Amino acid sequence: MKIILASSSAARKRGLEILGLDYEVRVSDFDESIIRETDPVKLTQYLAEAKARQVGVPLEADILVIGGDMVTALGDKIFGKPHDLAEAHQMLSQLSGQTVQIIGAVALYNTYTRKTTSAVSICNVTFRTLTEFEIKDYIERYPVLDYAAAYNGDGVIRFASRVEGADNMSTGFSVNDLTLLLREQGIPV
Repeated sequence: MKIILASSSAARKRGLEILGLDYEVRVSDFDESIIRETDPVKLTQYLAEAKARQVGVPLEADILVIGGDMVTALGDKIFGKPHDLAEAHQMLSQLSGQTVQIIGAVALYNTYTRKTTSAVSICNVTFRTLTEFEIKDYIERYPVLDYAAAYNGDGVIRFASRVEGADNMSTGFSVNDLTLLLREQGIPV
């Protein structure tokens, strides 16, 4: 069965490569701004599913399309990607000394059955108190505008004092969840 990743994310590509999967990339252009969900778990799952369906619906049968999404939540605040470096700085400053939830979702759309399956994982990350120097240094050296809450897995390695739960920071979704979803579709991984 052919596999398509509905994302150009290097992290998500890495997740598929970890599993040794042959795949093609077709980027979803789903407009995330139209969604008004305030529950971060529901939001993440909905977006992963919508991206997979958006790419998969027009395709011929016998293809699995993988969509993913990830957000960071602090209490009832959901962090998206910053619009500029000033907002990235503000986000990292807000995360300093806080425990956040990183919610990652992965979805599979089967073009033969026209069904979508998905899984959501949560990781709690406690950031130590960050200095002004390290926030500026990180913003200058990383493409923070590409990351929800202005950090990626390297940021967690650099800034976290504690990590609990499913590891989904480095691949944008849980590779374990993806493995189980693929097995349900008959893909030997």
